[in-house]
Amino acid sequence: MVRNQVNKLRQAAEQREELEQQVRLRTQELAERNQTLEALTIQLEEASFTDQLTGLKNRRYLHQYIEPEIAALDRYTKDPGESESTSAVDFAPNLTFMMIDLDGFKPINDTYGHHAGDLALKQVRDILNSCCRKSDTIIRWGGDEFFIVGRHASRQGAEKYAERIRAELANHQYQVGGGHVTRLSGSIGLTMFPFVPRKSQQLSWEQVITIADEAAYLAKENGRNAWVALYGTRRASPEDVYERFSTDLEGLVNQGMVDVTTSIERPLVFSNRIQQKNA
Repeated sequence: MVRNQVNKLRQAAEQREELEQQVRLRTQELAERNQTLEALTIQLEEASFTDQLTGLKNRRYLHQYIEPEIAALDRYTKDPGESESTSAVDFAPNLTFMMIDLDGFKPINDTYGHHAGDLALKQVRDILNSCCRKSDTIIRWGGDEFFIVGRHASRQGAEKYAERIRAELANHQYQVGGGHVTRLSGSIGLTMFPFVPRKSQQLSWEQVITIADEAAYLAKENGRNAWVALYGTRRASPEDVYERFSTDLEGLVNQGMVDVTTSIERPLVFSNRIQQKNA
């Protein structure tokens, strides 16, 4: 009886150990599956925010990335009653918005085919990566346009940044397959957020991106392979300054609401973009 009881206890202990081992194995399998699912979720999310051709971020990513940046910027924005000096305005906390519209990209597709165009875009990606800092965000805006969000302490720093990118794009020899080599350049539009210094609520970041696009258009209309920077001043009125950008940019400049700097040495010619679109 004692021997039988001992055997039963031993068998029960063995069964319990076997069950515990099965539970441990099952728990480990579930943990590994959860890790795999988490990794796949991250990969899918990353793919949804990534341009398939260049591997850069896409426009969808911007909406997730920019809001925390704007919130952080708001925390450092000073009260309007503080220093109004030019130097203080120039070094106020800000984000740099840079729109790059490639010059001469369509002829590459038309002459050598879309594969050649894809090769050229990948080389543009490499140039931008080499010019940008780790803290900058490079976005494939669509087609032959790229958009960069950066942090610069001053307008002068942002403009040196734009000039470097302009020069690198223009000087590169683009290999487009079949032994063919071609050239590209960039029409670059530059501005800052907030557009009006220390007043981040006057224009939304979407509106300021549109202003960067207008600046790139102005560079393209004045000869290409150039950068144009548009900055709001304290005279800028949020009620009408945004609406007037496409219709009366020259008037805004003449009234001191917008400052313009550019790599173009001759005087800029301001054209009515809306009229040209409708023509």
